[in-house]
Amino acid sequence: FMKTGRIDGVEFELVRRDGAAFFVSLNATAIYGEGGEYLMSRSTLFDITERKRNDRRMHFLQTAMLETSEAEDTTAALAVVLRRICEFTGWSYGQAWLPNADGSRLGLSEAWYCRAPQLRQFREQNEALSITSDNILVGGVWKSQQPAWAWDLGPDPRFVR
Repeated sequence: FMKTGRIDGVEFELVRRDGAAFFVSLNATAIYGEGGEYLMSRSTLFDITERKRNDRRMHFLQTAMLETSEAEDTTAALAVVLRRICEFTGWSYGQAWLPNADGSRLGLSEAWYCRAPQLRQFREQNEALSITSDNILVGGVWKSQQPAWAWDLGPDPRFVR
């Protein structure tokens, strides 16, 4: 900076006092005195957090689309999507439930993703399940075609096994 007198678009991740991270882009121009000595800089920081989020989303979509297009079949494509979603969100586990041929029940797809070995038992328990539309949580999502969130399924009365 001292030699060139400029900085253009240098990106940093900063942390606020509350611990929240955000991204900025720095532009700066050196201000020199009459004798050529450095006096100060005129600097601007632009919050680019939303742009970085959008870049990350775009990267997610591009890689998922590319990997999905190279998948051998729909099960392999679904496995790619589950893995990518889990990696993107930081989730440890993902599985897909698909309707049977007559649309009366949901069964567990062969496609799944697990980053935590202790969740493999959860997967094994789910393999024997078949869910109808009267299941409060999963069946309700299936019927309404709307997402439902549960932070902890254990005490959630909507989650019936």
